[in-house]
Amino acid sequence: MDSDMLYELAFQYKKKKLWNILSDIEIFAVKLSGERIGYINIIGSSGGPHALGLYIGKESFNSFLRIALADPQTLNSQEIQERILHLECLQCSFESKDALSDEELEAVRAYAHRHDIRIAGKKNYPLFQKYMPNRFPDSLLSENEQKDLCEALAAAIEVAGLLDESTPAELGLRTLTDAFGETLLLERKGQGYSLQRTPLPKEYVPAFPRPEARNEIGLASLKKMPKSGIWECAIIRFPQPVQDAPDEPPFFPVLLLAVESSSGYMLNVPPVLDYDNCPEELLNTFMQALLEEQIRPIRLKAQDARTYAFAEAFCEKLKIPLIIEESLPALKAAKEDFLTRFDADEDMRLDEIQKLLDKLLELDENELHAIPEQIMDLLESLEEQNFLPDDLAEKLDRILHPQNWLPRQTCFAHSFLISVSLMPGCYRHIQISGNSTLRKLHTAILDAFGFVDDHAHAFFMDNRSWSDVDSYYAEELKEPGVRLTRRCTLDRAGLHKGKNFKYIFDFEDEWTFQCKVLRVLDKNTDEPVVVKSKGENPEQYPDWNDE
Repeated sequence: MDSDMLYELAFQYKKKKLWNILSDIEIFAVKLSGERIGYINIIGSSGGPHALGLYIGKESFNSFLRIALADPQTLNSQEIQERILHLECLQCSFESKDALSDEELEAVRAYAHRHDIRIAGKKNYPLFQKYMPNRFPDSLLSENEQKDLCEALAAAIEVAGLLDESTPAELGLRTLTDAFGETLLLERKGQGYSLQRTPLPKEYVPAFPRPEARNEIGLASLKKMPKSGIWECAIIRFPQPVQDAPDEPPFFPVLLLAVESSSGYMLNVPPVLDYDNCPEELLNTFMQALLEEQIRPIRLKAQDARTYAFAEAFCEKLKIPLIIEESLPALKAAKEDFLTRFDADEDMRLDEIQKLLDKLLELDENELHAIPEQIMDLLESLEEQNFLPDDLAEKLDRILHPQNWLPRQTCFAHSFLISVSLMPGCYRHIQISGNSTLRKLHTAILDAFGFVDDHAHAFFMDNRSWSDVDSYYAEELKEPGVRLTRRCTLDRAGLHKGKNFKYIFDFEDEWTFQCKVLRVLDKNTDEPVVVKSKGENPEQYPDWNDE
């Protein structure tokens, strides 16, 4: 929640109209609590939203310098976007009300009502955000971040008052185009400020991540693989964001494109979220892709220094020659094809995907097996990216995993009545359609016992806990080779009258539910329903300290 103090300072700052005096590249600084230095720029002199940017520390300020000093004549669009996506700062901006969420709009209107403030016109609603590398701006500021932004707004208000009697140059404010030197630093002293000087940091090129290739088992396995192909490689960032969950900010994953020079074959290397801080994760996915293809590259060609840094330790340990080469034709073609997919309008892409999936669903089993490998690779890539709406994701699942779905012509209306027992005297009888998935049964069981779905789960259809004979797991585990509950219907799981099986939820606390099919009903059940309940819901997280 944004504090009243933050709103109060934001409206005071807006009244000062500091953007009419300072340009976007005139910088001053404030000493924040904890002896940290925050660098401030005022945004809005050249149009656009009026805002204040706070960059805490040299690394954060450098993310601003890398954008402000970028030369569009020497950088391509991807390189400029890469710099923009690395921006790290706190910002107070004034936006139209459409830019605020319902909660943000309600909060600012409540504050304005309590303080008799009338907000009228466009771009007059304060919005507080933090920019983190490779993520969309997030409006959920911590208490410390709110405090930092308050201190920056208060310093800006003080500077506005000083500029009533002095020019920016007389106060010692520096622009980024000046020879780098010192700029104005404000430090809180009692009810006022002392004016000091502080060096303005210079721009520097951040060091590239360098994974250490610590996966000794993977390296040992690759040493046994036959050498094959010269591979052209580049690390690229997704040009459009993806989202893990609706309540999490979207992010821009990193992908390694690895293309065999002579054939143009592209290795299937899944993207990763936080390459800058965890580069080892991307290297491990690359190694796993090579192991699945049973390939040890003869040579790697890196597109640039960043890709070279990524592969250096890996190639050194496997004695694979590694060079940087600007002209990589196979990689260029693959990269253009990849980026083209994201340049089209999102709705248009989804419409095209739907048309493709609908056509493929019209094919019989033999025709599906005859689909070109390149199309199947594309479909598998769509599945891994996990961005499709539920209806398209189900169609894709039917195509890639037809064995997990009943053929449409053989579907018939029937349901199972399943007894689910947690302990003696505590059970639920659940009626559920035979066409429902095990994942849906998992949800129905948790709902029936009042549990929150916040852990992994598994079904053991041979009625033996942790058996590998006939088991299905939650997709969140992301383990290779496991069968997933969302892809298996109750019919496919072999349910019949008298069938016993176990359901385990939360692998740490290991809640074990004993399941038994009581009856097979000759009717469909649209949504699972509890038809009998005995015993109180157990407490999912008992407080063991209350004794």
